[in-house]
Amino acid sequence: MNDSTLRIVTGVFLIVSGLWLIVPFELLRRSFEYPDILRKPTGEILRKYHAGGNRLTILWLFFALSAVLIFPTALLLHEVIANASRGRAIPYLGIATLFGILAGIFNLLGLIRWVFLVPLLAAKYVDPNSSQATRDATETVFEAFHTYLGVTVGEFLGFSTLSIWGALVGFALMDAALLNPILALVGVILSIGIFLGNLEFAGWKPAGAIVAISSGLFAVWLIVIGTVLLF
Repeated sequence: MNDSTLRIVTGVFLIVSGLWLIVPFELLRRSFEYPDILRKPTGEILRKYHAGGNRLTILWLFFALSAVLIFPTALLLHEVIANASRGRAIPYLGIATLFGILAGIFNLLGLIRWVFLVPLLAAKYVDPNSSQATRDATETVFEAFHTYLGVTVGEFLGFSTLSIWGALVGFALMDAALLNPILALVGVILSIGIFLGNLEFAGWKPAGAIVAISSGLFAVWLIVIGTVLLF
């Protein structure tokens, strides 16, 4: 496709990616108290999930699909930036795109457990025929997968790679003169905020609020970049 068409397609993907992050997250916040629910006892999480029914599972599916959109968005943005640089190499652009793809993979792996694993655990937990031993085992399985796929893969690796991609893309947009330097720098700052979310695991309590705010504004930043490319 020519450069004009590429910019339009990339702009659309950026806008859709940003909206796809915001809308399911907001719906989960209202219906499931996400992400605050993750800090509550496991039994309460499983009971609330089961109470949400199929609608809640579908919401989690849509939220997980937001990670899939990162793949084409990162690749398309790579091409747009490379074309705008007019033959002048941006040596870290390939690294940025690699981290964008990794961010999509890690976030998808972290979120998809809510679609396939958690409904089964929640049903088993609330089943009146389940013994206390079964409920204890169900909690253990949930906590193990939550720690591995949620905290380690989805949050630590997902946040880290997404923040690196966002920061490098922000600098690349400046180098290619595709975005106002101040607006590009905003993306870099928001990416740093996402990265700081990892410090919550080290006991720094403000990290949770910082990453929540930064992630939401990062999604808005993607929408803004997409709009700039369209017009």
